[in-house]
Amino acid sequence: PVALNFSVQTTGPTVGGEHVRVARSKVQDKLYWSTSRLNTMDVATAGHVCEEMLYEVVCDLSTVPFYGNSSVNIWLYLTPTETTVGPLDATFTFGANAFADFDVVPDLTVM
Repeated sequence: PVALNFSVQTTGPTVGGEHVRVARSKVQDKLYWSTSRLNTMDVATAGHVCEEMLYEVVCDLSTVPFYGNSSVNIWLYLTPTETTVGPLDATFTFGANAFADFDVVPDLTVM
């Protein structure tokens, strides 16, 4: 899988609904998340699996403490869809209750 690291800092403490989501069409198999860097062999056992919805995959980050005074590393582990060659062109949207969504499009090329 591909490991993507996002350093996330909120402007204040979050009060629920913390998540990151991406279009289902961009992920071949499961999407996993962790707050620490995992060996790719350990992702399926040590990572948190994200929920597959109809058009999106959503990672519930409600157990992550976002206090607003420091950043939190969020690692996402995914295998791009097998038909993807070239730019991944995936939008990862971070959100929480009472916070505006924030979109991130990593510069990632699939060979």
